[in-house]
Amino acid sequence: MPADDELERLKYIDSLLYWRKPFSSKTLQTQFAVTRQTVNRDLKEYESRFPRNAPRVEVVRRQNIYHSTGSFQPELAERNLTNFVQ
Repeated sequence: MPADDELERLKYIDSLLYWRKPFSSKTLQTQFAVTRQTVNRDLKEYESRFPRNAPRVEVVRRQNIYHSTGSFQPELAERNLTNFVQ
């Protein structure tokens, strides 16, 4: 079981994907004050736990942008927009 802070980051990733909001590593770094390495580890953890929800990656200006796929089904996300924090 991931630590509480890691679980919060995984929930945030799931929420971004659920609400179809493209994001970059920088988005997570800023939101949680973590390093790029931590974000990369979290993304790998998310993908290993929920392989069918693995985000699609697009490179924009030398930066990876993550998108949900058409088959995405939320695993951790709140389905109520009022619980979604930007």
